[in-house]
Amino acid sequence: MFSLILAICFIYSMYKLGKWVLNWINDDLNGQPQFTPEEIVQAETILTQIQIEMDAMEARRKLYDEALRKNRN
Repeated sequence: MFSLILAICFIYSMYKLGKWVLNWINDDLNGQPQFTPEEIVQAETILTQIQIEMDAMEARRKLYDEALRKNRN
C-alpha cells in the first residue's frame, strides 16, 4: 500500500515537473519574458546597488594603491 502511494506521488511530481519544463521551454521559444514590473524594478535596484559597491571598491583600491606607493617612497 505504501509503495502504491509513493508511486502515485512520484508520478504526480514528474507530471508537474514535466509541465513546468514544457512551459519554460515554450516561454523561451516565444521570447517573451514573464517578469512583472515590480520584479524589473527590483532587478534594476539590485544592479544599481552592485554598481555603487563596485565603484566604492574601485575608489578604495585606488586609495590603497596610492597609500602603498607613498609608504614605499
